[in-house]
Amino acid sequence: MRRSIPILLIILPLLAACSIVFPVSAPPTSVATTVPTALPSLPTAPTISPSPPASLSPSTPTPQHPTPSASLTAYSDQPVPSKVSSSSSSASFSVRFHPDGALYVGDLVSLEVIVEDGRNLDGLEVQVMVPDGTILGPMGFGSYGIERRTQATLTWVWDTTALEQGEHTLAFSLLPDGESWTETVSLLPVSELPYPEPGAH
Repeated sequence: MRRSIPILLIILPLLAACSIVFPVSAPPTSVATTVPTALPSLPTAPTISPSPPASLSPSTPTPQHPTPSASLTAYSDQPVPSKVSSSSSSASFSVRFHPDGALYVGDLVSLEVIVEDGRNLDGLEVQVMVPDGTILGPMGFGSYGIERRTQATLTWVWDTTALEQGEHTLAFSLLPDGESWTETVSLLPVSELPYPEPGAH
């Protein structure tokens, strides 16, 4: 213990001398940071104003967009009408011409005279006068088809071989009732008959 005291007396003056030669600076209290006050400006893109559209002159064609055809319709439960071009003056009767579809010069035509108002025509007959004065029939009425509709059927009675193309008016009359009406039918030229029908019999 006695030896440690002289050693301390030697070390303490040395430490004091070192602090004078090499002073210990206090740690920095704050770090100064330099923050730029303004960012460098970037070059701006030039603004382009849109030019007004050129006006279309009346001679400039306007593009047209195709529209759906009215013929492209959804399937229907309604029966497809016959292609025979005809007109009737009667609301009580309808006439169907055969062969089905369009009629052509040279066809041997059959007729179905159908009662539309549901009357009972037992005992009555129908006759038809064609444009050349020939009388077709008379033929009585009966029940036909699944619905047992009332009609008179005249089979292969009108030969159109000697007729011209165009419209022909047929006169219908009930016997002995006396009721009458007309049907106008259009015959197409035989040259327009589609293949293979020209060779059909």
